[in-house]
Amino acid sequence: MTVVALVLGLAAVLAGAVLFTNAVEWAGARMSLGVGAVGTLLAGVSTALPESIIPALAILRDEPRSDEVAIGAILGAPFMLATIAMALVGVTAIAYRGRRTQGRKLDVHRETLRRDLTFFVVLLSAAVLLGLGASTAVRVAAAVGFVIAYLAYAVLTVRRGGKAQAEDELPPLVADPTKDDPPPTWTIAV
Repeated sequence: MTVVALVLGLAAVLAGAVLFTNAVEWAGARMSLGVGAVGTLLAGVSTALPESIIPALAILRDEPRSDEVAIGAILGAPFMLATIAMALVGVTAIAYRGRRTQGRKLDVHRETLRRDLTFFVVLLSAAVLLGLGASTAVRVAAAVGFVIAYLAYAVLTVRRGGKAQAEDELPPLVADPTKDDPPPTWTIAV
């Protein structure tokens, strides 16, 4: 029964990912956001929210070693994304090169990628250094600095997130019961 539940859970996650990815592309096009902003802000923030709750809940539980769970979740998620997830993107591009118009080449907005990785490396390095030991005053100042850095990142991403994808370039909205073209905004949101 456990194996069946695991397989069904994996299928549900994959189906949700297909629906989410399709809808977030439509939402970005509807809001005239560049493809870089769609990926890093809409998709990134939406998918990071559940894993952002784990550290907060771990700290609120106030049990022995819960702080370590919080720090592990904070550092573990970006590390996993920077290693396993990036590798999966590369392997998938190679494996499905015959289906993709650009073959195995990743068609990325270089300016966005450079900015994203620079922010990521600098801020994650700062977070790791803080995790090694810092006074409360330094941690509070760093927390304020991280929020300001993220707001600056979001503004830069919206302003320079690349060209917005036209709705006629997008695949049909998978979860659109109306099958209107273009789909109504309410179906994209749902």
